[in-house]
Amino acid sequence: MYIDKYNIKILGQEYDSKKDKYVNDLTKLTLNSTDGLHHKKFITMLEELYDAHEGQELELDIKIKQHQYSN
Repeated sequence: MYIDKYNIKILGQEYDSKKDKYVNDLTKLTLNSTDGLHHKKFITMLEELYDAHEGQELELDIKIKQHQYSN
């Protein structure tokens, strides 16, 4: 299976010393491409990102476009 394009966003928290508290749900990393890649390489990359950023939850939005025949 080939993934034609992808968008990855990693959310996290950051300490705000001025407010003396953590700010949640900040975008820490965005990664997208329209070049695409094979699903095995994508899964490997996703696992590495998940581990490197101490992932806790993973949400996926997937769109599969079916072949459309012309009349």
